Amino acid sequence: MVVVDAIKSGKKPFVFKKIKPVEDSSFTTHYLSPETLIYLSQALYEKCPEGWFLGIRGYRFSLGEKLSSKARENFEAACKFFIEFLEKAVTSGLASAIIELQAETSSRGKSHGAKEKGTSRS
Repeated sequence: MVVVDAIKSGKKPFVFKKIKPVEDSSFTTHYLSPETLIYLSQALYEKCPEGWFLGIRGYRFSLGEKLSSKARENFEAACKFFIEFLEKAVTSGLASAIIELQAETSSRGKSHGAKEKGTSRS
């Protein structure tokens, strides 16, 4: 499972990281963390899918705000990255694709697995 959401902070255009189930009783019907979503899948359906979070850096979060040009650039970079990820997953098997892609992004100095806080509450 891949959860995609806007994030409010971070130096990179996006982050891509593995997530694990976390019980969080503070969620609301308006906001649910990706980790809590996986936890609920496990608790309700006895299924624990492998989880990933693709957080794309945004800049304007007020109701009615249009996407900024920088946020659009970040979205396009994230899409390009994710398409490459999917292509590798299909051609080489998911586990080896993840390892290979993480090694490539780390060697370029652009690892997108940094810890990020502040996902949007949409």
